[in-house]
Amino acid sequence: MGYVVSNGGAFGVERRRYLTEDGIEMVVIEWGRSGWITPVPACEVHSLRSPYESEARREAELVLKEIER
Repeated sequence: MGYVVSNGGAFGVERRRYLTEDGIEMVVIEWGRSGWITPVPACEVHSLRSPYESEARREAELVLKEIER
């Protein structure tokens, strides 16, 4: 699983997906050196093409700028 960014700006690695009791698909994003995790609705998550963190981070910044428009 590769790098992702959420509409809210969470940037990290997708660790897993699951469905809530209400049927909402969620993505668990792992980020930071401590391995923090953030669950985000899948509809708010954008997969990034690069497998390298520095390139994926630049791509994430472009995605977030596009969302702001």
